[in-house]
Amino acid sequence: MSETVGDLDMVVRSVAAPENATSGSLIFMQACSAMITPGVVVVTTDPLKTVGGCCIVTIDPRRWFARALESLFPPDAPTISEHAVIAKTARIATGVSVGPFCVIGEYASIGEGTRIGSHVTIHDSCRIGSGCVVQDHTVIGSSGVAYYRDAGEEWFGLPHLGIADLGDNVEVGAHCVVVRGILNDTIIESGTKIGNFVNIGHNAVIGKKCWITSGAVICGRVIMGENVLVAANASVRDKIAVGARSRIGLGAVVTKDLPADSKIFGNPGRPLRTMGSF
Repeated sequence: MSETVGDLDMVVRSVAAPENATSGSLIFMQACSAMITPGVVVVTTDPLKTVGGCCIVTIDPRRWFARALESLFPPDAPTISEHAVIAKTARIATGVSVGPFCVIGEYASIGEGTRIGSHVTIHDSCRIGSGCVVQDHTVIGSSGVAYYRDAGEEWFGLPHLGIADLGDNVEVGAHCVVVRGILNDTIIESGTKIGNFVNIGHNAVIGKKCWITSGAVICGRVIMGENVLVAANASVRDKIAVGARSRIGLGAVVTKDLPADSKIFGNPGRPLRTMGSF
């Protein structure tokens, strides 16, 4: 719900940050009590005294602003680049975009409306749901470092027989790696958002609506609950269980299982009750 006050005939001519706004700019502010420059269209939670401008009052101005941008700047029509290499057995749904120099392997599947950037590799049999975004230079379904020493101190590797399976509305940033499972699958559940340069290890299960930002390393066989937040450059060691709604702070190193609603910071990671939202 929103309420519009002020000059209802104001025409939006540009989108800008508040400090760069000019007459006719659409901006958003979480809260403000100061007078806004005349002629600026403002999105805010507080009723403002406007001079010649228009104020849209809404509970969640950031969300309103994002929806406005989606309407003003719709994505390009879906296309599949002639420079992409797509196996004949791959299953590509309607409305999918595939950028140049992508490689999509045998029996891989991509759901409706998903957008794949350039130079992306999706390995054999991997699944990507509907409405997903996979940005440039990301690899879905590669093999990980599953190497072990035998009695003679020789290294040997286990074949990765599972796949990487991404649910609907998952977004994966640029230069990420999602390793396929060894026996079970690596799973990223619906609604999860992953930043750039993130590594997801083999057999990891990432719950719904998680948020994992740039440079994070999630090692093999991690089980992560729903709505977990992982800040930049954090690491979660292998075989760790992370409870739902936990928050893992900047650069934290998680070495032990975390119950639900944990707040962890530091190396090794330890509870920090005062850690705010991010």
